Amino acid sequence: MVYRFIDDNKNIFVLRWLCNKFGISPNCYYNYKKEAKRKYHERLAHIFELIKYFYYNNNRVIGYRSMRIFIKRYGYEVSNTTMHKYMNKQLCRPWVIAVLTVLLVALDQWTKYLAVLFLKDQDPFVIIDGVFELHYLENRGAAFGIMQGQQVFFLVIALVVLLAVVYLFCKMSKDAKFVPLRLIAIAVLAGAWGNMIDRVRLGYVVDFFYFKLINFPIFNVADIYVSVGMVILALLIFFYYKDEDLACLLQGKEKRS
Repeated sequence: MVYRFIDDNKNIFVLRWLCNKFGISPNCYYNYKKEAKRKYHERLAHIFELIKYFYYNNNRVIGYRSMRIFIKRYGYEVSNTTMHKYMNKQLCRPWVIAVLTVLLVALDQWTKYLAVLFLKDQDPFVIIDGVFELHYLENRGAAFGIMQGQQVFFLVIALVVLLAVVYLFCKMSKDAKFVPLRLIAIAVLAGAWGNMIDRVRLGYVVDFFYFKLINFPIFNVADIYVSVGMVILALLIFFYYKDEDLACLLQGKEKRS
């Protein structure tokens, strides 16, 4: 198509020269661009409507592969990665992420409050003699007591975690297969900010879980969020998710077709 050829080569050749070469008025080209843009947005709006319709009429468990098949029946060819992006844009509910994160942070802060109330300046509370006990500690480092006194560094890390989670949720579809990944991201975010609240408010982090049997560093609920979340994430990446499932997290912005 002539207009498409002009559009593809206008950065190489002068637009007016190309139009004269094909005997086309520049105004005709600009009208073509406006019409193409209108059709693109109409197509996109229809795809979004179909995504919502099929998702909510299939008990909210339809994945991106099945969604592609349904959409294709209406004449729309969409790649796996693009379907991830479309489903996330139309179906993601940010308030759910915020509520879960706040609840996890609140649980962490509540346990630390109890630790201060009942364990500070007290002998350790033994749960299993010689194995596990509650032992109050003011930790001015990172998880498990490492990197003491690096408060600015920890603030930067917490901000990076926040941005990484936002990026993850922007790229990931609401396919039920990705629910574990979403929960892990929420847990890691809650863990990072649970400890950061302590550092900003107190200048240290309250730790109180202690495995005496193996002399494991004293830790807290926020540390559990991060550590368990990262272990489960590694297992999912190695044994559950395929390369194409994770492609949506690595791809750049696709060109419009």
